[in-house]
Amino acid sequence: MEDAAIQDIKFNSNKQPAIAKLRLLPSVISELEKSHLHEQLLQNDILKGMKAWLEPLPDGSLPSLDIQREMFRMLDKMPVSTQDLTVSGIGRVLPFYIKCSRVIPEIKRAANNLMTKWSRPILNRSDNYRTKQLNIVDYDPNEK
Repeated sequence: MEDAAIQDIKFNSNKQPAIAKLRLLPSVISELEKSHLHEQLLQNDILKGMKAWLEPLPDGSLPSLDIQREMFRMLDKMPVSTQDLTVSGIGRVLPFYIKCSRVIPEIKRAANNLMTKWSRPILNRSDNYRTKQLNIVDYDPNEK
C-alpha cells in the first residue's frame, strides 16, 4: 500500500495521473473485507498504509473519491485501539477531512463519525446516554 502511495506521489510530481492506488484498490479492499484478518493487519501497521492513501498529494489534490469512500468504510469496520491510533498517526488526517471545503459531505460525515468513535475511549466518554451522569449545581438567585 505504501509503495502505491509513493508511486502516486512520483506520478503527481511528474504531472502524470496518479493511478497506482486506484489499480491496487480492489485487491486491498478484498483483503480488508476479511474480518478475521483485522487484528493481524492492525499489528502489521495497515493504518500507516491507509493514512498514506488518504493524505493529499504534493500538489494539494485529494485522493480519488472511491479511495476515500472505501478507506473510511473500512476504518469504521476495523477494531482500532488507542495504541494503533498513536502509532499510525491516522487520527491526524481526520481533522483535515472534516474541515476541508473540497471534501464532499458524505466523507466529512464519515470522518466526523470516526473522530467521535475514536475519541470516546481517550476521553473516557460513553456512547450510552442512559449511563451519562449530569452535573447538578445549586443556584441561589439571592446570593451574590
